[in-house]
Amino acid sequence: MDSERTLLPGKPIKLSERLKGRALPHDVAMEQSVLGCAMLKLEALSAMISKLRFSDFYDPRHQLIFEAIEMLHIDQKPCDILTVTNQLILNENIAAVGGREYVSSLPGSVPFAANYASYIDTVKGLSLKRRMIMALDGVIE
Repeated sequence: MDSERTLLPGKPIKLSERLKGRALPHDVAMEQSVLGCAMLKLEALSAMISKLRFSDFYDPRHQLIFEAIEMLHIDQKPCDILTVTNQLILNENIAAVGGREYVSSLPGSVPFAANYASYIDTVKGLSLKRRMIMALDGVIE
Protein backbone atom coordinates (compact mmCIF):
# COMPACT_ATOMS: atom_id res chain seq x y z
CA MET A 1 0.00 0.00 0.00
CA ASP A 2 1.27 3.47 -0.87
CA SER A 3 2.09 5.19 2.43
CA GLU A 4 2.25 8.66 0.81
CA ARG A 5 -1.30 8.51 -0.48
CA THR A 6 -3.55 10.41 1.89
CA LEU A 7 -6.63 10.87 -0.27
CA LEU A 8 -9.28 8.22 -0.74
CA PRO A 9 -9.44 6.62 -4.20
CA GLY A 10 -12.15 8.16 -6.36
CA LYS A 11 -12.51 11.21 -4.12
CA PRO A 12 -12.23 14.45 -6.12
CA ILE A 13 -9.21 16.57 -5.27
CA LYS A 14 -10.02 20.27 -4.91
CA LEU A 15 -8.05 22.84 -6.87
CA SER A 16 -6.53 24.24 -3.70
CA GLU A 17 -5.26 20.77 -2.78
CA ARG A 18 -3.81 20.18 -6.25
CA LEU A 19 -2.04 23.51 -6.41
CA LYS A 20 -0.64 23.14 -2.86
CA GLY A 21 0.39 26.77 -2.53
CA ARG A 22 1.36 27.21 -6.17
CA ALA A 23 -0.07 30.32 -7.79
CA LEU A 24 -2.27 30.25 -10.85
CA PRO A 25 -0.59 31.44 -14.08
CA HIS A 26 0.28 35.13 -13.94
CA ASP A 27 3.07 37.63 -14.63
CA VAL A 28 3.20 40.62 -12.30
CA ALA A 29 5.85 42.41 -14.39
CA MET A 30 3.68 42.07 -17.50
CA GLU A 31 0.67 43.49 -15.64
CA GLN A 32 2.82 46.39 -14.43
CA SER A 33 3.97 47.03 -17.99
CA VAL A 34 0.40 47.09 -19.32
CA LEU A 35 -0.66 49.64 -16.70
CA GLY A 36 2.52 51.66 -17.18
CA CYS A 37 2.00 51.75 -20.96
CA ALA A 38 -1.56 52.98 -20.45
CA MET A 39 -0.13 55.97 -18.58
CA LEU A 40 2.47 56.63 -21.30
CA LYS A 41 0.68 56.07 -24.62
CA LEU A 42 -2.88 56.91 -25.60
CA GLU A 43 -2.91 54.01 -28.08
CA ALA A 44 -1.92 51.62 -25.29
CA LEU A 45 -4.67 52.99 -23.07
CA SER A 46 -7.30 52.49 -25.78
CA ALA A 47 -6.08 48.96 -26.52
CA MET A 48 -6.00 48.02 -22.84
CA ILE A 49 -9.53 49.28 -22.22
CA SER A 50 -10.90 47.49 -25.29
CA LYS A 51 -9.18 44.13 -24.67
CA LEU A 52 -8.94 43.74 -20.90
CA ARG A 53 -11.22 43.77 -17.88
CA PHE A 54 -10.23 44.27 -14.25
CA SER A 55 -10.63 40.54 -13.68
CA ASP A 56 -7.91 39.83 -16.26
CA PHE A 57 -5.37 41.13 -13.76
CA TYR A 58 -4.15 38.62 -11.18
CA ASP A 59 -2.73 41.13 -8.70
CA PRO A 60 -5.54 42.84 -6.72
CA ARG A 61 -3.55 46.10 -6.76
CA HIS A 62 -3.56 46.03 -10.52
CA GLN A 63 -7.31 45.38 -10.60
CA LEU A 64 -7.87 48.56 -8.58
CA ILE A 65 -5.48 50.58 -10.74
CA PHE A 66 -7.18 49.30 -13.90
CA GLU A 67 -10.57 50.37 -12.52
CA ALA A 68 -9.21 53.86 -11.78
CA ILE A 69 -7.76 54.13 -15.30
CA GLU A 70 -11.03 52.88 -16.79
CA MET A 71 -13.01 55.50 -14.86
CA LEU A 72 -10.72 58.24 -16.17
CA HIS A 73 -11.13 56.92 -19.71
CA ILE A 74 -14.93 56.79 -19.44
CA ASP A 75 -14.92 60.38 -18.14
CA GLN A 76 -12.63 61.36 -21.04
CA LYS A 77 -9.95 62.57 -18.65
CA PRO A 78 -6.22 62.22 -19.22
CA CYS A 79 -4.50 59.16 -17.81
CA ASP A 80 -1.11 59.74 -16.22
CA ILE A 81 0.59 59.24 -12.87
CA LEU A 82 -1.12 62.24 -11.28
CA THR A 83 -4.65 61.62 -12.56
CA VAL A 84 -4.53 57.89 -11.77
CA THR A 85 -3.21 58.62 -8.28
CA ASN A 86 -5.94 61.20 -7.71
CA GLN A 87 -8.63 58.77 -8.93
CA LEU A 88 -7.32 56.11 -6.55
CA ILE A 89 -7.48 58.65 -3.72
CA LEU A 90 -11.08 59.50 -4.68
CA ASN A 91 -11.92 55.78 -4.75
CA GLU A 92 -10.20 55.39 -1.35
CA ASN A 93 -7.90 52.75 -2.83
CA ILE A 94 -4.52 54.49 -2.79
CA ALA A 95 -3.29 52.62 0.30
CA ALA A 96 -4.56 49.29 -1.05
CA VAL A 97 -2.42 49.63 -4.19
CA GLY A 98 0.77 50.49 -2.32
CA GLY A 99 0.52 54.27 -2.30
CA ARG A 100 1.66 57.00 -4.65
CA GLU A 101 5.10 55.43 -4.90
CA TYR A 102 3.77 52.23 -6.45
CA VAL A 103 1.58 54.06 -8.97
CA SER A 104 4.52 56.33 -9.85
CA SER A 105 6.74 53.31 -10.44
CA LEU A 106 4.52 51.75 -13.11
CA PRO A 107 5.53 53.83 -16.16
CA GLY A 108 9.18 53.25 -15.27
CA SER A 109 8.62 49.50 -15.24
CA VAL A 110 7.87 49.44 -18.97
CA PRO A 111 10.77 47.93 -20.95
CA PHE A 112 9.59 49.31 -24.32
CA ALA A 113 6.23 51.10 -24.58
CA ALA A 114 5.84 50.26 -28.28
CA ASN A 115 5.39 46.61 -27.26
CA TYR A 116 2.13 47.34 -25.42
CA ALA A 117 0.06 45.04 -27.66
CA SER A 118 2.26 42.07 -26.79
CA TYR A 119 2.02 42.87 -23.07
CA ILE A 120 -1.77 43.12 -23.28
CA ASP A 121 -2.01 39.83 -25.18
CA THR A 122 0.15 38.09 -22.57
CA VAL A 123 -1.97 39.35 -19.66
CA LYS A 124 -5.14 38.28 -21.50
CA GLY A 125 -3.67 34.86 -22.30
CA LEU A 126 -2.69 34.22 -18.69
CA SER A 127 -6.16 35.30 -17.57
CA LEU A 128 -7.73 32.80 -19.98
CA LYS A 129 -5.47 30.05 -18.62
CA ARG A 130 -6.59 30.85 -15.06
CA ARG A 131 -10.23 30.77 -16.13
CA MET A 132 -9.76 27.44 -17.89
CA ILE A 133 -8.11 25.95 -14.81
CA MET A 134 -10.97 27.15 -12.61
CA ALA A 135 -13.60 25.91 -15.09
CA LEU A 136 -11.97 22.50 -15.37
CA ASP A 137 -11.76 22.28 -11.61
CA GLY A 138 -15.50 22.96 -11.44
CA VAL A 139 -16.18 20.17 -13.92
CA ILE A 140 -13.95 17.74 -12.04
CA GLU A 141 -15.59 18.49 -8.69
